[in-house]
Formats: sequence, C-alpha cells, structure tokens
Amino acid sequence: MGRFEKVGEVVRHIFPAEKRYVERLSDRPMTDTETIAADNLEALFQFGQQSRRDSREFVEALPVEDGDAPREFKLMYSPLTATPKKIVTHVCCTRFATGHRLQRCFA
Repeated sequence: MGRFEKVGEVVRHIFPAEKRYVERLSDRPMTDTETIAADNLEALFQFGQQSRRDSREFVEALPVEDGDAPREFKLMYSPLTATPKKIVTHVCCTRFATGHRLQRCFA
C-alpha cells in the first residue's frame, strides 16, 4: 500500500483530503485530522460522512459562474491552480474508486 501500512491509514488519508479541498475552496482553516485513530473505523467513517456532507453543501452553495474560475492554493509545498469544478470532479472520482476498493477490503 505504499507509505501506508494498514487499511485504516489509507482511509485516514483519503477522508481528510476530501475535507481539506472543501476547506481550501471555502477559505477555511485546515482541520487537524491526525487525532483520528487509524484503527478506529467507526470514527474514521463518521468523519468521512461529515466530509461528504461538507462537500455536498459546498457544491450546492457554489454559484455556477464561480465553478470555472481558477483559484490558487498551496498544496503541501507546491502551488496548485485549479477551478472548483475540477477539484470537485477529482474528489468525486477518487471517492468512487476508493469506495469500491474499501468495500472489497471490508467485505
């Protein structure tokens, strides 16, 4: 699994990434997610559900004309320029692919 040794660590990486994209797009401070234990699946998936609610609320509130307006962010140590529409599409595609993999892991 690369730099992650356990499935819970992968999940703890994915759900906060979704949340941080919404926080960046909303000009909100980043949530500290390191306190969520990678071995507490209930807490991880509750966090994931909240992250998805936040994403849905962001998309519903985003004016159509703002969806194609490029924005600049600092992502880790690199600059990123992307439109909210592109970021939301990326998050949704990643969520779908990852969700399928997680279902297979926990089946």
